[in-house]
Amino acid sequence: MKFGEMKYDVPFEKFKGAGGEFTFFEKFKIQQEGKRLYKIHPEYNYLKEDPWVKEEGDFYKSVTYAYMVDQIIKNYPQYKKEYKNADYIIYHLPQYENPLK
Repeated sequence: MKFGEMKYDVPFEKFKGAGGEFTFFEKFKIQQEGKRLYKIHPEYNYLKEDPWVKEEGDFYKSVTYAYMVDQIIKNYPQYKKEYKNADYIIYHLPQYENPLK
């Protein structure tokens, strides 16, 4: 899924657990998207303090994820209460068909 200024269409249906079930290429593209977004949005610098971020690639993946969640909340404010559970938010967006149904 792409939101806001994103150029890469992240295969959100592969988010399962902390790391997701992405291919090497998908992980690379998510990191590159995070790098690109971070240049535009340096306010995501706070993610460097996240204890789950162990290396640079983790940071850029986190930027992509955080940007996606921020854009969802911006465009669908009714899901603000559910922001801690991004799976819930994504699978209940009007244009998204839940592959787990």
